Amino acid sequence: MLALRKQTADLVIEKIDLKPSVTDYISLAVVKALGKHPLVNASVSEDETEIIYHDYVSLGIAVGLEEGLYVPVVHDADKMSFTELVSESKRVIKATQEKNLKFKDMNGSTFTISNLGMFGVDTFSSIINQPNTAILSIAATKQTPVVIDGEIVVRPMMNISLNADHRIIDGLEGAKFMQTLKGNLENPIGLLI
Repeated sequence: MLALRKQTADLVIEKIDLKPSVTDYISLAVVKALGKHPLVNASVSEDETEIIYHDYVSLGIAVGLEEGLYVPVVHDADKMSFTELVSESKRVIKATQEKNLKFKDMNGSTFTISNLGMFGVDTFSSIINQPNTAILSIAATKQTPVVIDGEIVVRPMMNISLNADHRIIDGLEGAKFMQTLKGNLENPIGLLI
């Protein structure tokens, strides 16, 4: 079964001609989870009198540059194939790094992810990117001994955490979102089929 999953992943990589990053797979898992948890993808109106439910997912991806943090946006990520998601994500990240990001590519996110795994951090807590009501913090993936079926085995493990605006998202709703996300991350091939 593991070999089949690897073959499927290899076919997807060949098909899109862009090597997906860990962030790309996490982005797909997040987009799928947000579809099942509309409060996590909502925002508060400017006058703070109502909850605005979004019927789309526009994913912000935090990108750090020497002069500061930028959050380019992949608009309508929920309507994209994985190929399109990877391509658009790479486009807006590259435009950010080259300082060619257009105004429309920096606005309108409904949820943001921040991945500091490349810095080797074990855990961190992101600040919510307003007007989003939540942000996902992704730490480094590390080989870690775990118990599976009574046996100690080494598996790649990462810490992720969700910071949420408690005016909209309580702990239970946040936990349900994280449970869905965990399931998606543990079965990424299922998201591609």
